[in-house]
Amino acid sequence: MREFATAAKNEATALRLADEAEIGWSPRPGAGKMQLPYELRPEGSNRDQNEPWEALDDAWAELGRALEGDSMYLVSHSFDRVAIAAQAIAGVREGRGART
Repeated sequence: MREFATAAKNEATALRLADEAEIGWSPRPGAGKMQLPYELRPEGSNRDQNEPWEALDDAWAELGRALEGDSMYLVSHSFDRVAIAAQAIAGVREGRGART
């Protein structure tokens, strides 16, 4: 989970820099339907009810909507939210000695 958070944070940083350089963003039609990797979905059996999964689900849905739009800033912000949510889950797991 920690690597997933790091990847999302890196993506957010890269997109923020591209936005500051005024590089355009092309909308990704249908991205609002994208799903988390199987292992991170409820049916993937990797979820503990004591972990803050709702925040990750919400951030992922927001990311999909942002990807369909034309604002690189919103996409980078959404990747930040995914990173924060994934870090929170990793923190809970590390606190109880689970593999992240």
